[in-house]
Amino acid sequence: MMIKLNTLILLAFIMLTVTCNAQNVNDTTTSKPKSLIVQKAEKMFAKYLPTILESKGEEAFLNLQETYVGDFTNDGIDDVIIWFDYTFGGNSIAGTECAFYETVGNDVKVVAGFEPDYMFTISTIKNGIVHAEKIQYAVGDGHCCPSIITPIELIYRDNKIYVYTEKK
Repeated sequence: MMIKLNTLILLAFIMLTVTCNAQNVNDTTTSKPKSLIVQKAEKMFAKYLPTILESKGEEAFLNLQETYVGDFTNDGIDDVIIWFDYTFGGNSIAGTECAFYETVGNDVKVVAGFEPDYMFTISTIKNGIVHAEKIQYAVGDGHCCPSIITPIELIYRDNKIYVYTEKK
């Protein structure tokens, strides 16, 4: 009887340890907390997102959203870019866009949006330049796998985004 009790206690301890460790794998509380400017930008974005989606058409919904921090104004202060894509269902992406939030003091303000007619991803933000990749399908590409990836630079000036193709 004593061996069974010790075995049960040991099994319970192992299960509790494994369960706790598994929960910590995806526990965001152990990662670096979001900065105040990121929190403010994401709150502003969440408030305006229904208006964005409504403008895209009936049944549009957010698919993915990523937040990037870096100095796109080239003033030495980190700013925020919220990249997102939306869909109307299924596994197709209807559009990819991003919103630019400039840090002003302890606050952020929306200064520009980028809505190209192609998919893109953001890589880094350095020295006032947003390094991104334009993504396009070649003839014969599967829907899952566009094969034309072109590095581009997004430059913010006077509340506008300018696109430059990087030279190799």
